[in-house]
Amino acid sequence: MGDKDKLLNLLDIAIYAIFGAFLIFRGFATDGNVVMKAAFFIMGFFFIAMGFLISKQKKLYKEAIHELNDHVDYEKASAIYEKIVKFDYLRIYTKQRYFFDLMVMMEAEEYEKVLWIIEMNEYKFNANDNLKMIKLYYLIRAHFMLGNRDEVKKNYKELEKMVNEGKKPDLFFMYEVRGIYEAVSGNRAKALEEFKKIDLDRLCPKDRKWILKNLVSYSSGNEKKAFQKQYDAFVKELERKE
Repeated sequence: MGDKDKLLNLLDIAIYAIFGAFLIFRGFATDGNVVMKAAFFIMGFFFIAMGFLISKQKKLYKEAIHELNDHVDYEKASAIYEKIVKFDYLRIYTKQRYFFDLMVMMEAEEYEKVLWIIEMNEYKFNANDNLKMIKLYYLIRAHFMLGNRDEVKKNYKELEKMVNEGKKPDLFFMYEVRGIYEAVSGNRAKALEEFKKIDLDRLCPKDRKWILKNLVSYSSGNEKKAFQKQYDAFVKELERKE
């Protein structure tokens, strides 16, 4: 966790602690009414405890994302998320678990479960354009890995329409989905061309591994050997970090 994150965490704790301390002080300052005093004390300690709990949850969430995106360890990431929801009394992380599970299932190669998560949470993904584009992206990837070519094409055209209307995808590259579209259309050379447009240095390790795998799959000859060598070296580097 960086210095900025630590500072924000301390700020969260401080806000709740100050409010909690104020309520406890009010409890001491309130005359006569024992019930009122007790209520102030209980609320005061509650807010102080919630401050520490929320801070801990934020820290654990960052760790879970770090394990998933940087170490490409979906099992460890999922285990950390379990710790978060166990004490998620405000249900902040429980309500958004569908999104985290979507990323985990994709890395676990449980593509049918990816489709199921999207189906069960359709209304959430349709809440705004950004979430809808993310939904289409994961549908494209899952159907691609399952060999459902018609579904890939259908969802790609819907995503392309949104982009042409001025909607800008924030969390993925259109080069990637165009590469997938060309791949299912039987245009291997065009698929490779699209995948090669992606700047690998801008990707987190999880996404870099995925793109490198596609570069290996759709290249040939000496270029394929070069991408395979790059992929193998990258996987070994990830294993050393574990």
